[in-house]
Amino acid sequence: MKKLLKYIAVFIGLIIIYILLLALISLIPTQAIKTNVEKSAEELLPLGEKTHLEYLGKTVTLFNFTDALMINTAYSIEPDKPLYTAMIARRNYIPRNNN
Repeated sequence: MKKLLKYIAVFIGLIIIYILLLALISLIPTQAIKTNVEKSAEELLPLGEKTHLEYLGKTVTLFNFTDALMINTAYSIEPDKPLYTAMIARRNYIPRNNN
């Protein structure tokens, strides 16, 4: 029983640490990452949604769409509300023009 309580305490402790680290990272001002976000967008745009690479004799597929979402989420942080921003993982969404 004591072992089970230790596992539960460690699990809850890790969740708390994870949330605190997310909130701490959300304190980074958007302007500090703006140039890197722009560079990443310039590199990802011509690659399209998927990229295929040969690695150790196998074909590996990279999904650039997911990378773009993660970069967008990082750029959408609000340093004045770090815990809120960490929990909602907001993205700046611009719908595509499908005409």
